[in-house]
Amino acid sequence: MGNQCTGKKKYQFSNAINSTDCFFKFRQKKKLYRLDDRLGFQDINDEAMIQISEQILKECLNSQKLKLELSINKIGNPGLISLGEAISQCINLKELNLDLGANKYDQNGAKQFCNYLSKCRELTSLTLSFDQYQHAEFPLQDEDFKNIQESLQQLEHLTYLNLKLSYNVIKDGAKHLGQLISKLNKLESFAFDLRQSQLTNQGLIGIVDGIIANPSKFIKINLQLEYNSIHQESAIRLGQAIPMCQNLVELRLYLKANRVGVNGTQQIGIGIGQCPNLKMFHLEFMYSHFGEEGFILLARGFSRSKSLVQFSLDNWQMISKQNFDYLQDNIQQENN
Repeated sequence: MGNQCTGKKKYQFSNAINSTDCFFKFRQKKKLYRLDDRLGFQDINDEAMIQISEQILKECLNSQKLKLELSINKIGNPGLISLGEAISQCINLKELNLDLGANKYDQNGAKQFCNYLSKCRELTSLTLSFDQYQHAEFPLQDEDFKNIQESLQQLEHLTYLNLKLSYNVIKDGAKHLGQLISKLNKLESFAFDLRQSQLTNQGLIGIVDGIIANPSKFIKINLQLEYNSIHQESAIRLGQAIPMCQNLVELRLYLKANRVGVNGTQQIGIGIGQCPNLKMFHLEFMYSHFGEEGFILLARGFSRSKSLVQFSLDNWQMISKQNFDYLQDNIQQENN
């Protein structure tokens, strides 16, 4: 997969205690690191990444778990593609966690990497980060998310999917993420981090359409959507989708610094109140243009829930069941 690294940096690998897990050690100037302790900020370039990829082939072909945290390095297309090629040959992988944020690869490198990743057909859990961390030299564009969809939808055994895509340029391309979750029939939980990604109303509606396509399969949903262009139209659509998820037990919505508005906030509250098995939710709505009226309507909506155990709003501490019952009683008395 390329020439051996000839520089002074040396990468040393060791088997984990559990033979089904694969962790790596990185040695530089006699300092020892484990990859699960992070290799971010290590100036890992393509040459070093190719060497790491070769070691994956030697040590991890039979591993079921792999975690690589490689954010904020200097990995370009050659290094990323070599990593994808190596991982694609680890055919027994069940759980994969890759942090590839803020590197030097471009859209073509990400596309080829995902094509290789699609060969890991036994994966049940995938966490994949293409976060840009405000270092967006080569951000993914909205059309690139179709490539992500076409690759990842081949992972038919996924039950958990976590995609971290903040500070890219997703816009309407989020609809491809909706199509992705609709096609993964075994998916139970998903998390999308789309903070500050120029997400549009139509993009969020596309994600909601993916939820509606098979709502009963979802147990946990986490949407981080802060600092985007979401208006009340898509927020209302999201609120209408929530009660359709009859098996949903945990919901986290981060909508800070959008334009959800009073009507959007009200519908989300109604949706939460009508979600039959929801036990926990967390909402962040600061700077979302709904004011005191919107908050009252939100509270009236979710106070009708018969299943909630705990919830939190914005930066408040988690509210106990006892305090929730107190709030519920007061709102119901006000309604009467």
